[in-house]
Amino acid sequence: KTKHTIAAKLAQSFASLSNSGPFTPQASIVNFYNSKSLMGGHQDDLELTFTKPVISLSMGLPCIFLLGGLDKSEPPCPILVRNGDVMIMGGESRLRFHGMCRVLVNGTEGEMVSLPPVDEDLICQEDKQIKELEEEEIPGQEMESEEREGVEEFLKTHRINVNV
Repeated sequence: KTKHTIAAKLAQSFASLSNSGPFTPQASIVNFYNSKSLMGGHQDDLELTFTKPVISLSMGLPCIFLLGGLDKSEPPCPILVRNGDVMIMGGESRLRFHGMCRVLVNGTEGEMVSLPPVDEDLICQEDKQIKELEEEEIPGQEMESEEREGVEEFLKTHRINVNV
C-alpha cells in the first residue's frame, strides 16, 4: 500500500471539490517567499496532461496573487491570499497565467499584517466542505511543540506555498 504525504492527502481532498475525477499527485513544488519575494506571471504547463487541477496550499504571510488570462493580453485580477487559503486551479483556470506580486507585511518585524475578518455570510458551499476536510485527522500531522514554535516563528516573516 502506498503511503501518502500530508500534502498529497490534502491535495486529494481538495481536488475532489473540482469534479476532475480521481487525483493521484505525482509531484510537488514548494515555494518559499520572504518579504521582498515575488513570482512572475507564468503558466503551469509542463505536465503531460492538464485535466487535473493544481492545488496550492498557502501558509504564513498573506500576499497578492495575480490571476490572468490564457495569454498575457488579458489584465490580471488581484486576489488576496491569506494563511490557510487553498487555491484550486483546474478546468478553465488550469492554464491561466498567474503569479505572486507582493507579500504583505507590517512595518514591525515578526508581526502578521492585520487583515479584515472574512464575512461568514459570503462563505460558499465549497468552503463549508473544506472546513469538514480540515477536521479530518491525517496521520503524521502531530508535531513536537519546539518544532511547532519554530515553524510559527518562521511563518511570521515568510510565506510558503505547497503546490501539488
